[in-house]
Amino acid sequence: MKILALLATGFEDLEALGTIALLRRANITVDICAADNNSFIIGNYHIKVEADLKLSDVNIDDYDGLLLPGGQVENLAKEKNVLEIVKTVVSNNKLLACICAAPSIPGALGLLENKKFTCFPGYESLCKNGIHEDKAVVVDENLITAKACGCVYEFTYEIVKKLKGEPDAKKLVESIYFPGNLS
Repeated sequence: MKILALLATGFEDLEALGTIALLRRANITVDICAADNNSFIIGNYHIKVEADLKLSDVNIDDYDGLLLPGGQVENLAKEKNVLEIVKTVVSNNKLLACICAAPSIPGALGLLENKKFTCFPGYESLCKNGIHEDKAVVVDENLITAKACGCVYEFTYEIVKKLKGEPDAKKLVESIYFPGNLS
């Protein structure tokens, strides 16, 4: 299993790095991609992350899914190639995992039509014809969305469950001694 994590300047640090770390802990390969084609991406809280590859080097056919963290998502949305990748992921029925403000990217493209989703409060108005649910995490077929950074564990659990099955997702949460109930 292989996921592409698209990051742009101002990404929400915990949503991106927490999810990436947990996915890697679950033995899912995650490539960090700089949407602006730089070698490094700086998060909203000034954490500097080295990109594994640049957007110009991405072949989305190499991936099983796409991770879009929140934060300053306008920096992701302004990149035409990011929008094309999102469209390709959806049209090819690959996993699309968006957290916080990030559902507004496929939402603005009309890709959430008749899909259940959640997002950071206020961003639901940018999601054309989607079915907003006020929940921590919502799964609708190959779309996994989460409300905010406080939902990273639940969000990652659902991603792992979708890609590798519930036993692997449970193994992940057991390995980090997560005190909550995710099943």
